[in-house]
Amino acid sequence: MSRSKCSLKKSLKLGRVADSYKKGKASIDKAAKVAGLTVSEMMETVAARGMKSDETVEDYRQGVRALLKKSTPSAFSRRSCSFRQNRFKQVDG
Repeated sequence: MSRSKCSLKKSLKLGRVADSYKKGKASIDKAAKVAGLTVSEMMETVAARGMKSDETVEDYRQGVRALLKKSTPSAFSRRSCSFRQNRFKQVDG
């Protein structure tokens, strides 16, 4: 595929994703993932297209940090730790 066709396809995809974000059908992180961008790149992209958001990159990061704190330690990580401990006991014993 020629470079111009590839660029056109990316531009069209980005336009569709940005439109979904504008209509509230996709979150900024989901839009970024679909577009193949980071969240901050996606925020810059929608801002460049005239879309406004009250959320800053730092607000997004704080939200992610809060979610990570709530989910740690998860039941899965506790099982993994006990699995590792049991495995080492078997090797030592």
